Amino acid sequence: MTTGYVTLDAGMTAREAIAALRQAALANENIDRSYIVDAGQHLIGSIRLHELNMAAGDALIAKIMDPASISITPDTAQEQAAQTIARYDLLALPVVDANGRLAGIVTHDDAADAMQAETTEDFLRISTVLPFRQSLREAGIGVLYSKRIVWLALLVFGNLFSGAGIAYFEDTIVAYVSLVFFLPLLIDSSGNAGSQSATLMVRGLATGDVSLK
Repeated sequence: MTTGYVTLDAGMTAREAIAALRQAALANENIDRSYIVDAGQHLIGSIRLHELNMAAGDALIAKIMDPASISITPDTAQEQAAQTIARYDLLALPVVDANGRLAGIVTHDDAADAMQAETTEDFLRISTVLPFRQSLREAGIGVLYSKRIVWLALLVFGNLFSGAGIAYFEDTIVAYVSLVFFLPLLIDSSGNAGSQSATLMVRGLATGDVSLK
């Protein structure tokens, strides 16, 4: 979230608002959309720069603003904020507190970074790798080892049950050697099914159709 945005008063005219934006442009790079607040800093609407340019100079902001401004709260998850920005094709999303006061905005750049981080974390979880904060390039061998060894050990332990099951039916396998033909078939089929499921789940996590509880 950033506080680099411009607020306007609903009682301003379009001419006054444009003059205010010229002064604020040096300190704020997010001037494409301005946010309309009242005396208590409550968000009551928003207006885009091109709408101000197209309006008559004496037109009141209250008459030409968009009163239905989409917003989120400070408690909104980063992934949800990014999905909201993508759904409504926004450049920025206002953040309001419990009292409706404007607290900041989330830009589409920040949302894209957050979505990438969330997707990476979800991908690591579904791949049985513990999440880590560094990028793959920055993470050392020790970090990668520690994040993978736990699940690798658990999976090896789980495979012992498969070996025990085969050993339990050793006499049957000896009596019917042709059954050995089906062992790699069953193992590969389960692996292929697992790869398909993993692909579907990873894509579902990326699109928001699936969420981890």
